[in-house]
Order: sequence, then structure tokens, then C-alpha cells
Amino acid sequence: MLLKISHKTEYRYDGPVGYALQRLRLEPKSDAAQTVISWQIDIDGGRPEVSLTDHHGNQTLLISSHGQPDAITIHAHGQVETTDTAGITGPHRGLVPLWLYMRPTALTKAGPGIRKLVPIIKGASGVDQFHLLMAEIATNVEYETGTTESHTTAEEAYVSGSGVCQDHAHIFIAASRAAGFPARYVSGYLMMNDRIDQVAS
Repeated sequence: MLLKISHKTEYRYDGPVGYALQRLRLEPKSDAAQTVISWQIDIDGGRPEVSLTDHHGNQTLLISSHGQPDAITIHAHGQVETTDTAGITGPHRGLVPLWLYMRPTALTKAGPGIRKLVPIIKGASGVDQFHLLMAEIATNVEYETGTTESHTTAEEAYVSGSGVCQDHAHIFIAASRAAGFPARYVSGYLMMNDRIDQVAS
């Protein structure tokens, strides 16, 4: 599927900004599931300082404010062609060891509710076990905006029975780690079929 992406972020300030630095991770990577055909990042009110690849393998751009602006606009846009690979994107890349993705965090600590999901993962093998886990999460945690916050834990979202993409990801990570599998959060865009302008990532 060919996707055209236009992502604009605008910061407005009460007065001119004398100095500011921001790190951007807005450039997708080509892998087994997607091919980046074209990509560009335009900056108004700022300028690129340095570009590097971080420890996760993300292309990272450091920008600074320029000319004492009262607004900084970042527009990332391009075309990406996706391929359905059932969620498999290839081997782990980056400098971070896999064991780091085994430890719980404040948002991904598995409580009694999430621990009930562990037998699902251990009851199947290969990618099927994770597809079953995703389906179980979708069944038990209805996608509903406004029911959770950025600080809502995986356990709280699972017990409440509603949440958004972030909550689904945190529950998936918590259950996977509790079952002994390394898992991490990867940001991206969610394409909803009932609209052209997407609001979720």
C-alpha cells in the first residue's frame, strides 16, 4: 500500500525564542515491512544542527531555533510503501541489547490482570502467540479516546477495559516481558479506514 504522509508540528511562544534545541525522530526506516520512497523535513523558525543515528537505529535530527522566532514549525512529509509481513520486520537492529527490553518500567509492570494473559503467549508458538495476544488485548480493551492519560499504566488500562494505541502497546509489552520475551515500544502512524486525515499515532 502506498501511503502519503504529511505530519506538521507547530510550537507557538508568547515572545521571541532566544535559544532552543530539539531532537527530532521523524524519519521512517526502510525494512521488510516498508520502503521509504521519499522523505523530507522542512523547518520554519529553526535550522538543522546535526544528524545522527541513535542507539535504537533511529535517524535523529538536532535542530536549533533561528532568528528569535515566536513560532517553530516542523513539517515531515513523504511517501512510504508498506507490505503486509504479519508484523515481522526482521532481526533486532541497534546497539541496545535485547535484555534491556525484558525489564519492567513504571508504565509496563505486569499486575494480576496482565499476568492472566501470559498463558496465551505460552500456549502457541512463533508469531501466532503474539497475534493471539494482540487479539485478546483488542477484545478486552476497547479503543476509546479520552479514557486514559499518558501516565496511565498498562495494568490500569487493562483492568479498566478501555484505552488507546499507547495502552494497547503497553499491555502487549508488559505481557510479553512477563512471559520472558523482550518487547519495546515503536512509534508510528495508525491508519484508520474511516478517514483520510489521521489523528492517531
